Amino acid sequence: FQRITATSVGQTEFYNQNQFTASNNVVYTASAYVRAGTCTGAVVGLQFTTTTGCSVAFNITGTTNLTVGETYVGTNHTIIGYGANYVGNGVFRIWIAASCSSISSGYMFVGPANSSGNTFTPVGEITNNTVGASLDVWGWQVEVGSFPTSLIVTAATSLVARAAETFSISNVLIPRCGSNRATRAKPESITAATPSMVSE
Repeated sequence: FQRITATSVGQTEFYNQNQFTASNNVVYTASAYVRAGTCTGAVVGLQFTTTTGCSVAFNITGTTNLTVGETYVGTNHTIIGYGANYVGNGVFRIWIAASCSSISSGYMFVGPANSSGNTFTPVGEITNNTVGASLDVWGWQVEVGSFPTSLIVTAATSLVARAAETFSISNVLIPRCGSNRATRAKPESITAATPSMVSE
């Protein structure tokens, strides 16, 4: 894990906004594993232009699927879905899936959030209780598709393809109803395409 800490009031502190090549109207999912430091929430987002993006903040003080705080949707951006799942030892995997109709570049970001009234917002949007707000982050990843898949650690800055997964069954004896005989199954092969991704 790497710790991210807000260093001044009103300053947004995000983990390195990794850039990737993105295409118009394609759905991308950004995800990261997070653990509260001194903050009470976490924000994850995607940015497809130089001036705007989309994000969602979560309360990460419980141990179940988490309360959603602030969501932000910038011009030409569409949020497809988001979620937060507890994986144990105070760690959650948070994610957002989104697309954009007019892309100039692709970035993902993750950072600390805190309570602001009844919501959880990025620390840079809160005027108090932000200095020292910290979040531990690991396993951030961007991939094509509308939900996160298993993490593949890479050092790439552009999307990389996950190898196709193949499942084969051969030489299996299957009992036949009403008979004492067994039939040998024909070999079967299932190949599933898997999304491209970038992670660190």
